[in-house]
Amino acid sequence: RKEREGREGREERKKREERKEREGRKDREGRKEREERKEREGRIGREERIRREERKEKIRRKENGKEKIERKENGKEITKSKHSKEGIKEKRGKREKGEASAHSKRSVLEGSRLLSEGERDGDESVLNMHRHDGHYHDDDDDNSDGHYYDDNDHYDDDDDSLSESASSFSVSSSSLSASSHSSSSHSSSRYHSPSPSPSSSSSSSLSSSSSSSVALTSSNTSPSSSSSAPPTLVRPEQFTKAEDILSGRTPMGISLEFMYGNNRSDLEILNELKNSTDARVSVLHGAVVAANAFLHAGTTVDVFLRENLDWLSRSINWSKFSATASVGVIHKGHLQQGLALLEPYLPNNNSSSVTRSAYSEGGAMFALGLIFANHGNRAIYEQLFSGLDLGDSENEYVASHGACLGLGLVALGTDDDSCISHLKASLYHESAVVGEAAGMALGLVGAGCGGGDYVKEMLEYAHDTPHEKVVRGVGLGVALCFYGLEEKADAIIDQMTQDQDPTIRYGGMYAIGMAYRGTDNNNAVQKLLHFAVSDVNDNVRRAAVLCVGFVLAGSPDLVVKAVALLTESFNLHVRYGAAMAIGIGCAGSGSKEALALLEPMLSDRNDLVLQGVLVATALVLIQQPETKLAPFRRVLDRIIHDRHEDVMYRMGAILATGIIDAGGRNATISLKTRSGMFRLTSFIGLAVFTQYWYWYPLIYFLSLALHPTALIAVNENFQMPKVSLNCACKPSMFATAPPLAETPAKDHKQKFAAILSATLKAKERARKKEARKQAKAKAEAAAAAAAAAAATV
Repeated sequence: RKEREGREGREERKKREERKEREGRKDREGRKEREERKEREGRIGREERIRREERKEKIRRKENGKEKIERKENGKEITKSKHSKEGIKEKRGKREKGEASAHSKRSVLEGSRLLSEGERDGDESVLNMHRHDGHYHDDDDDNSDGHYYDDNDHYDDDDDSLSESASSFSVSSSSLSASSHSSSSHSSSRYHSPSPSPSSSSSSSLSSSSSSSVALTSSNTSPSSSSSAPPTLVRPEQFTKAEDILSGRTPMGISLEFMYGNNRSDLEILNELKNSTDARVSVLHGAVVAANAFLHAGTTVDVFLRENLDWLSRSINWSKFSATASVGVIHKGHLQQGLALLEPYLPNNNSSSVTRSAYSEGGAMFALGLIFANHGNRAIYEQLFSGLDLGDSENEYVASHGACLGLGLVALGTDDDSCISHLKASLYHESAVVGEAAGMALGLVGAGCGGGDYVKEMLEYAHDTPHEKVVRGVGLGVALCFYGLEEKADAIIDQMTQDQDPTIRYGGMYAIGMAYRGTDNNNAVQKLLHFAVSDVNDNVRRAAVLCVGFVLAGSPDLVVKAVALLTESFNLHVRYGAAMAIGIGCAGSGSKEALALLEPMLSDRNDLVLQGVLVATALVLIQQPETKLAPFRRVLDRIIHDRHEDVMYRMGAILATGIIDAGGRNATISLKTRSGMFRLTSFIGLAVFTQYWYWYPLIYFLSLALHPTALIAVNENFQMPKVSLNCACKPSMFATAPPLAETPAKDHKQKFAAILSATLKAKERARKKEARKQAKAKAEAAAAAAAAAAATV
């Protein structure tokens, strides 16, 4: 038996050794594979940087390699280069030679048609629509963007050969043709050709190419005109107005003017917040800065910051980053002066008047994204690209973090290839700070676009990176990519929600909320509630409950019913998620049912849950009448002034104070447009705002969901018409709270006169003596009355 047991023991030890060896071999192979993958990713990043440098070098060579030959003709200096019109004519000669006959026929027919229309309409501007120099598109040209442009002075078109060649393909920069509007509108905003010289109008050729057709409309014809009446010519300035309207520049400018002119924010509230908090507590200091940003969001009023520079200078490190970023919320939509406002704080600036640091530079680039959110242009892109091309020091990581967030905001929902390539290079950088921001920024750029191939790359990288911050940023970024795609996102949702990594499952909850936002989809709600009660990770459970608010955002009453029981859960994360779900789903509604659920939660014993309840209540009560707001204001005032309350609880109260008066008391959180369409910016902003649980600077994403509560009526010239509107509500419904400065201050220091004890005793003896006299007099009077009555009888 001993021999058998010994033999079995030796076999067992041998098996253990073999198992250990096999596991060790697997570990070594896994490490080797991870190292190879990292090396491959690093090589990809290096190749990307090399390609970027080569591209820049190529552009520099093009600019420096232009051979300038000056010659005088007709008393003017003409500059030639390899991109001159002679070179273009020479390049296109062979191709145009075969098309000359058909080209001339079409020119005659088109010219005669335009001439007849011009004579019939009595407008000679039709004849000049094709005589100016403009964009030139050539698929064989070396330019990567497919457009001919030149930085040199204007050409002199007195040379007949040049004018004839130019007239065959040129389009006036002041006229809008049908083909240039349809095929080149996406790229014309990037590069602009110089305006034509006056002499170019002397060309007599009429182009017959597709770009020679004139955009015509009959919208300006009078109602009495018959259907056979000739269409009228649409003026270029009308197209410019239409472009400004559709791009959002005109509505944003009018809204900005409204927000500034009707600002009703009370600076005394901010002074009270500042005086009641200790500036040495960075959490409360940052909360007051954020409250100021929300109070003045979109109003361009930064008086509080300018008047309290000493107090603001106490911000250090990431608090300085957040304080600088708050300027972007205040100047949100200030497209004309936004870049000039932040220019002293941006990188690559030699100004010595401002002491800059990596934190202020990163915050400035984040602020730039908040100002130009969803309204970026190539100049802003290039400014933010420069913030990404930094070194490997810790301070430069901070600047890159702000550049990534700013770039994601500026290119929101555009799916721009250049932005994605830059952000992918930043994502593969071995830095948790930069990788987290790059992951979220990739989701912002690809919001609602499905992501394409780079979504798979992001998920693969999330499995390989050791940084939890990067995994969380990538998970949220993937969720944002599938905004509003519903069933198309099911495959990626299943992959993320079944992953073993809880941080990726956390992103999967947001993927469900974003994909099925506002759809009231029953399957999506069931999935979220299943994870809310069964997942082993508290963060996943909190995200699952919170995202119920996104799915049911179209029906606020259903949100209240869905999470009513979860508000009494034993798990604090579930209670917090339930409160935020109510705040998101019922934002700006003032729902009585929602407030009835949130009010009992104010007695919760956990400070984080109380913070979420205060923020959620503020989201529900924003832009509500003062009769509803007054009790909540008293609760906030009590919490803020009580220095014994928990810091997280007081932070929630300070943020709620800023939210309920957001935008100078002229803004609300609106998840839908007036026509009933869901706002992408509102959902994206709220989704990233909820990440302040991990990272406080993300609080400012709430500004994306703020919209003015104004009815703006303008005529065709964008002027306010004289109209009268009937409103059935009382004026008190729209009245704002009285400013604190006008409220009479109560004197809590009462003056008491010193009274000696001997004086008190003397007064007491006198009082008793007087009382005895009065009692004796009453008794004598009563006896006399009784005697008189007896005598009468």
